[in-house]
Amino acid sequence: MNEKRIINISLASIMRECNKTTEPNQFHHENMCNSTYHMIHDIFHYRKFQEDFGDYFTLYSGKDSVLGKFRPSYEEFVEKVSYLLNMKISNPIDDKEFEEKGRERLKVLEGIKTEEELQKEFPALYRDLIEGRKYMNITRTQKGIVSEEEYQKRTHYYYSCALQYSFKNFLPKQVELYRRFIEHRKEYQEKTKTRCANRYLEEHFDQDKLAMLVIAQILNSGENTDNREEIETYLSIIGKYINSNYNLSGSIMDDDGNRVDIEEILRRYRLLQMKLKETSRIVNWELIPETQQLFSTVPATKKARKTKMSQAQINHLRELGEERTRVYEQSNYLAKVMGKLKYKGYVAYIYPNGEVILDREYNRESISSASGNALFNMKAIDFEALSKLDKFTLTKDPKAKRIIHSKGWKEKVQEIISREGSEEEQIQAKELVKKLGQK
Repeated sequence: MNEKRIINISLASIMRECNKTTEPNQFHHENMCNSTYHMIHDIFHYRKFQEDFGDYFTLYSGKDSVLGKFRPSYEEFVEKVSYLLNMKISNPIDDKEFEEKGRERLKVLEGIKTEEELQKEFPALYRDLIEGRKYMNITRTQKGIVSEEEYQKRTHYYYSCALQYSFKNFLPKQVELYRRFIEHRKEYQEKTKTRCANRYLEEHFDQDKLAMLVIAQILNSGENTDNREEIETYLSIIGKYINSNYNLSGSIMDDDGNRVDIEEILRRYRLLQMKLKETSRIVNWELIPETQQLFSTVPATKKARKTKMSQAQINHLRELGEERTRVYEQSNYLAKVMGKLKYKGYVAYIYPNGEVILDREYNRESISSASGNALFNMKAIDFEALSKLDKFTLTKDPKAKRIIHSKGWKEKVQEIISREGSEEEQIQAKELVKKLGQK
């Protein structure tokens, strides 16, 4: 499937602005949840989330329509599992981050000994345990009143699906459950891409208002990114919308409470076009001549920062900084560029195979510069767009691989820069160096 992810849009926004039927919002919410229930049950064999999924759609681009296709959101699954495991995910699209952090949290969950520890480390799971007990207490009073089949059905919701009375039984069931979530997540991700919600949305919601709501969301996304490729995609969709057969005379309220109509869309569309032109050049980097040492890039007049570290700590940081510099300076880089503006203090090494390594510059006069906790790896073709992002946004972009300066980081870098790039990637690396050299 060659569809391209565009944005996420909430069901709540769609119900608020676009409902054309007399059906209450709860009706639509239950339908959306039920549409994902069978996927959850078939893959993970668990009913707990019957009413928890269906709050978001992911919009994918399509050749045959202006907007594209609405599908259940896999990112919603990642974010909710992350919430239940009490872990922070910087980017729901980063599959590796989700797996690594998820397995770390499972180890913590396996080590929980008391309910007090569970409440502290996994408050959402603790609430599930308490709510499960309440549910089972109420359900047990109905035994003999309802049929045996109905009773088994009700108790299965919690008892057979890990929410048991006994904390001793509850904990390993939870570990098993969330391990399944992590191990079979790809299967669920692929299934979400087979479920199209367009027909349901066409039946129950005003398509003109829905299109305008999507365009408003796309404008918000375009205004909050410096990624050139993303902006180009957004502009293409907005352009198709403006020239489409949709009724453009109405208006909607966006998620920020702003009234949006076609005049407002046209105004912001023109501003987004201007923004694209302004991001057409790399402004944050300049080539470092081979004869220039990295340590000379910091002005000589800059005073060394006073520190309260011990001499042993200072020596340790100095060793780390000099080791980091050696790793790069002894590698076969094609060119190195120095960061300016928001990337001041960073150096990017461009390699012949089309890979770029971005890391903090170590300066002997500033010991703290050795303490950078991560580096970024990206492709030369993506460097221009990614170098427009601030570092917080960069950590969320799937095209920028974040590598922590922990054990094995040098081996990871060596693996990246020693691989054989394709002919196209080699050309892209040379073109990037040439473009930077022309500034």
